[in-house]
Amino acid sequence: MLKAIAEHSAPADIARAAKIAPSDVKARTQDLVRAAGVIDSTRLMSLGHALGFLGVFDC
Repeated sequence: MLKAIAEHSAPADIARAAKIAPSDVKARTQDLVRAAGVIDSTRLMSLGHALGFLGVFDC
């Protein structure tokens, strides 16, 4: 799911990549944000890069 959010912006595309129902994208994203202890999906992506889950991100 994290990779799908990182690679796609449209909920339908995220759902397809994550192999979940499009209606579940928002709730699953909110669950990940909450579990990671961040405030939004932008910070979730930053954390994913920082921890190496999404590759290294150079600023």
